[in-house]
Amino acid sequence: MNLNIYPYETTKSPIIYAYDDIRKSGISQISECDVFNEVMSWKKNHRPPLIEKEVGNHIRSLSFLGWLDVSYCEDMMVSEDDF
Repeated sequence: MNLNIYPYETTKSPIIYAYDDIRKSGISQISECDVFNEVMSWKKNHRPPLIEKEVGNHIRSLSFLGWLDVSYCEDMMVSEDDF
């Protein structure tokens, strides 16, 4: 599985950073949407703009691989073809 969104610079590192930042804030039950919103907020001025479905796909992939302990979020934008 390729976790690189070249030419976009949203790799697993910003997603994991966002997850750790939320976890350190004391929230015990983190959802995929919490991580997604944190990444999109943190990278809101990123050029070229982030592709929301790609970010969602990477969050879901990292969760599936056990890198993130997040609950499922039905509202998160993902490409259903990938899952």
